[in-house]
Amino acid sequence: HLKLGEMIVNGEFPKINLFSYTNSNFPFLNHHWFSEVIFYWFFSLLGLQSVFALKIVLVVTAVSLVFWLALRKANFFTAGMSVLIFTPFIAYRSSERPELFGFALFAFLLALLFGGLIKSRLKVYFLVFSVFVLWVNLHISFVFGAAVFGFYLLRNFQKKRNFRGFLVAMPIFGALLINPHGLAQVLYPFRIFGNYGYKIVENQSLFFLLPRLNDPIYFYFLAVSLLSFTILTFCFFKKRFNFEFFLFFMFSGLAFLAARNFAFFACCCCCRAYCEVENVWPKIKDKLDPYKARALEYLLWGKLYSLPNNLTFWNLPHQSLT
Repeated sequence: HLKLGEMIVNGEFPKINLFSYTNSNFPFLNHHWFSEVIFYWFFSLLGLQSVFALKIVLVVTAVSLVFWLALRKANFFTAGMSVLIFTPFIAYRSSERPELFGFALFAFLLALLFGGLIKSRLKVYFLVFSVFVLWVNLHISFVFGAAVFGFYLLRNFQKKRNFRGFLVAMPIFGALLINPHGLAQVLYPFRIFGNYGYKIVENQSLFFLLPRLNDPIYFYFLAVSLLSFTILTFCFFKKRFNFEFFLFFMFSGLAFLAARNFAFFACCCCCRAYCEVENVWPKIKDKLDPYKARALEYLLWGKLYSLPNNLTFWNLPHQSLT
C-alpha cells in the first residue's frame, strides 16, 4: 500500500498487478487508491509510527461512534457492555489496511442515519453524498454504506409513504461514480472474486474456518451471533421488530460468509441486539424467580443490571433449610 501510494503521488496510476510474479500484466483496478495516498503522506511526512497512530485514530473513532449510537438506545452501562462484547471483532481486523477507513465511515453513517446525529434532512443528504465520494475512493466496502443508506430510505418510505422524498434521495447514489474508474469501480465489489486467484483466511466463511483453524475469535463470533440472533428473534415475536434489524441479519450473514466482515457486523449489531435487552428485560424479570433473574443478569451483562440501591442477589431473603 505504501509503494502504490508513492507511485500515485508521483504521477503514476498502476493499471496492472505489479506485485504478481507470475502474471504482472494482469489488469488491476485499484479500488483503494486514496487510502494508499493517505498512508504514504503520513509515512513520508511523519514516519512509520504515524501510520500506526492513524490506525488507532480510525479504530477509536469507529468504536466511539458506535458507543454513542448505543447510548441513544440504552443506558451507559448497557451500552458500554455491548461495545465491549463486540469490540474484539473490530480489533480482529485492525491492521494497517485501507479497510480501516471503511470501519470509521461505516460507523459514522450509522450514527448519522439511525442515531439522529444531525436533524436537518438536507444536511444529512449532503453528508451522505460527501461520504460516498470519499468512501468509493478509499475502500471497496463503500458498497456496505450504499446498502445502509438504501435501508434508511426504505425505512423512511415505510413510515411516511413519501415516494417523492424517496426519489429525491436516489441521485445521492450517483456520488459513487466520482472515482477514476467510473461505473466499473461501482460494480467491482460484485465481481472481485471472479478471478481472485487464491484463498486467503479473511475471505473464507465461518464454516470453512472453524474446522481448520483453532482461533478463539471464530468460536466467540459464533457464540455472540447466536445469542444476538436469539435476542432479536424474541423481540420479533414481541412485535418490537423494526427496519434496523434487517441490518443485523444482513451483516450477520456477511460475517458468516467472510471473516473480513466481522468489524462491520460489530458496528451495526452492538448498538442493537444487547440494547434491546434493556427494553424487554424488566418485563421478563418480573416473571422469573429472583435467583434465576440475577443469574441471567450476570450472564448477559457480566455484572448486576441494577444499581447498588436496588435489590441484589446478596440481600434477597434466603429460604430456611429447615
